[in-house]
Amino acid sequence: MNWVIMPYVGNHNQTEQAVYDVLDQTLPDVHLLLIQQGGDPVPIISIETPRVHRWKHDPPLPSLSATWNRALKMVWEAGETHAWVVNNDVRLHKDTYKELICVLASEDALFVSAVGVTPEQFDPTADVTLGLYQNTHGREGAVYPTQIAKGGPDFSCFVITKACHDQYPFDEAFVPAYCEDLDYHRRLMIDGHRDKIFSVNLPFLHFASGTLKGMAPEAREKKEAQINTGSRMYYERKWGGSVNHERWTKPFDFTTDRDGVTTPELQHGQTT
Repeated sequence: MNWVIMPYVGNHNQTEQAVYDVLDQTLPDVHLLLIQQGGDPVPIISIETPRVHRWKHDPPLPSLSATWNRALKMVWEAGETHAWVVNNDVRLHKDTYKELICVLASEDALFVSAVGVTPEQFDPTADVTLGLYQNTHGREGAVYPTQIAKGGPDFSCFVITKACHDQYPFDEAFVPAYCEDLDYHRRLMIDGHRDKIFSVNLPFLHFASGTLKGMAPEAREKKEAQINTGSRMYYERKWGGSVNHERWTKPFDFTTDRDGVTTPELQHGQTT
């Protein structure tokens, strides 16, 4: 079974379209775990299918990281070794899951993501296959991986392995949801897995900050203040500096202070 995990808060129209895109994937036996984080439930999807499973935690889990951890644990307990995690404010090509799985296998990766693009850059009818699995010698099932371009990971549309999540669960202290993705990438890079967590040139449409944009101005202002005093401040305490100005190579350990260990420097292998 190929599981997809999709938390959501409001944005009914975008969420419903994202659900349809997941159900339309060409990879067989795709099942969606749709997790209500807050707000009103998504209206009943017009197609009846046992492939959509609904969760609502009451009381809600404290963070997006906690939701990811709990949902991924469920997938691993079911005996699976990978899962696809997607935002609810996205549009997806029908081969996205299949292609990410191909990259995961061909590169022996831990975490592989697609890349969010703008509406002007997204063509839902385009052929997005990367050509990683080619039967060039006429043998059924032959695999001939080709060179692919890699970039920084995008946490709005990623496939993660059980091996990765077992060793690196998401930090649930990022409340509200913000910076947990930057923290995750940094932890893997510091441990020497820079080449095992990356994005590939596989586009998906990301409306970006859909939850914030869908809020009333007063609620949005309150949420942004909570992010600044919560998640951002926690990240700085954990890594000795704000995003892209990090100083420490071990969380909460000022004795590891040094130059050359910001996240961009780790990403590009420029550490001193």
